[in-house]
Amino acid sequence: MKKIHALLAVLTLLSTTAQADLAWVDATQYDANQVDYFSFQVDAAGEVNIYTASNAPFNPLLTLWTTTAANPTAADWTELAFNDDRTTANFFETTNSKDSQLVLNLGIGNYLATITGFGNNTLGNTLSSGFSGGGSFSSTFLYSLNIDSSVVSALESANPPAAVPLPATAWMLISGLMGVLGISKRKSR
Repeated sequence: MKKIHALLAVLTLLSTTAQADLAWVDATQYDANQVDYFSFQVDAAGEVNIYTASNAPFNPLLTLWTTTAANPTAADWTELAFNDDRTTANFFETTNSKDSQLVLNLGIGNYLATITGFGNNTLGNTLSSGFSGGGSFSSTFLYSLNIDSSVVSALESANPPAAVPLPATAWMLISGLMGVLGISKRKSR
């Protein structure tokens, strides 16, 4: 009986997959009004430590967005949290850099982190509201976005979510109005 329990314990250990405790993506800010997008997935509810790390005097703004949409557009992403500067210095923060950090308990789902330079703030609580475009840095900055957690399965650089497309009915209305205008112009001749 002991052999069966030992065998079951070994099989259980072998069947579980270990997740990474730290994920990061290196990135570069070239423009004061640049917005960098990073997507990641949380596989199990738990604490997630998200932070930037740079070795130059760079003051990034970190915003975390969440959505429940299957194929989200920019209008589907809602702001969850924001940080400009960490309140305490951690091992990855240098005296030259004002990196950002968020430590949150996140539920299962997809998340999007945006990094902007100081002054390029969000304009609303949805990603479709855009950014202010008032960035104030004047050099190129290298940094990394880091996620320290065992519940995150992937972190990758992402393209900006698509803008909300016009529905087909709007295109039909526009086409119809153009047709009516064309007919009325023809009749007036």
